[in-house]
Order: sequence, then C-alpha cells, then structure tokens
Amino acid sequence: MSPLEGKTVLVTRAREQAEALCRRLEALGARPVLLPLIDVFPPSDLAAVDRALARLEEFDWLVFTSANGVRFFRERWKSPSLPERLRIAAIGPATAAALEREGLPVHAVPREFRGESLPEALGPLAGKRVLLARADIGREETAAAFAAAGAIVEDVAFYRVGPATPDPEGLAALRAGVDVLTFTSPSTVRSFVSILGEEARTLARSSLVACIGPVTAEAAREAGLPVHLQPADYTVDGLLEALAQRAR
Repeated sequence: MSPLEGKTVLVTRAREQAEALCRRLEALGARPVLLPLIDVFPPSDLAAVDRALARLEEFDWLVFTSANGVRFFRERWKSPSLPERLRIAAIGPATAAALEREGLPVHAVPREFRGESLPEALGPLAGKRVLLARADIGREETAAAFAAAGAIVEDVAFYRVGPATPDPEGLAALRAGVDVLTFTSPSTVRSFVSILGEEARTLARSSLVACIGPVTAEAAREAGLPVHLQPADYTVDGLLEALAQRAR
C-alpha cells in the first residue's frame, strides 16, 4: 500500500498544470482536492515581447524560468528555427522538458533549481546578452544575478500570473479538512492567503504544509503559514517523494 493511500491533498497550481499533478497523486492512492488559485495570461501589452523576439539573433542566451514561459514564447515565435548563436537555459527539469516537447534545445540547467543559480550554469557571462523570459511577477533577484555576473540582461514579461476564481466545490472540500496543503510557487501562497484571509492560517495549522522549494517556503512563512515539508529536489517529483517519505 502507498504511504499516501487515502490522504487528501490540496492542489493549488494553475488548472492546466494541476490536473497532471492530481493524476499522479491518484496513482499513489491519495485523494487530490483540486483548487487552482492562480491562472496565467498573455501580457497585457505584447510590444516588449515582440521587440525582443525581433532582435533574437542579438542574444547569446535565452533563459526560461518556467514551463509557462516556454509556452508563451512558442505562441509568439513562429519561425521553425532559432538563431544559430543562441543558446537556451532552463531553470529546472520541468522547464527543460517543456522545451524538449517544443523541439527546442536545452544547453544549461543549474544544479539548484532557482533563478539565482542560473548564471553559474551558463559559464562566463561578461558582455553576453541575455534575454530573460519570465512572468510579470518574476523575482528581481534572477535578473540581478545575471547583471552581477557581467551579463547585459533584457528582462521581459512573456506572461502574467493572476489569481484564479476559486471553485466553490474545491473550497468546500478544503474547508471540510485536508491532510496536506501543497504550494508550488509563491503566487499560489499569496493567492491562498488573499482569498481565505485568517482562515488560511487556521487551515494550515490543522494540515501538513508542503512547499516545493525555498522561495515558496519563504513566501509561506512571510504569510504566516507554517512550513512542515520542503524537498531537497525542488521539483514536483521531489515534492511527491518527500510527501511519501513523510507519510510512511
């Protein structure tokens, strides 16, 4: 029997990503409670994106900090090929997998899957031109880390992240009680607290709070939520394995 058998697990990711996580939880015997708290949208103004893409041959590196960035890049980049000099970096394995699904190469992935670790994975960056394709609420530390490494950074919001309208059925299931609250980004934490207010902290005190990595965990603590579990591997696979280990 799986250690997660019968456990109720709240999934707060955007719907298009949440459903895959729910299927994996079900395969482990858990009962997922689907409550998408964020959604992703194209930028309100695509001019900056299109200007950057029109000059893509000028960049040495194209850097993605999420699979969503890959999706929105592909929606705007219609050419079947990329400039010959361009190399591509992904923040982690999920983003790398999204690039591979789109037929795009992956030249670098950092050992630690967070934005500040990206420059080290790319090698010498002095004078290199870097296009950072990220969310409108992406962390400034990532661009700052590239600048500190000597890169010439163009930081462009390829998509927006905003709160989703909470599903009444999912909210009712959450309020009935769950064993685990999962958060896979700081924005899911912020939306959870924004929607539920003080009730969010009450619910967190009676559940195991699992955060995918240190940045998300930091956002949870800043919001007054406890953090009981954070995997060493900042991926969905790492999160599921850590949950299974905790449940044993």
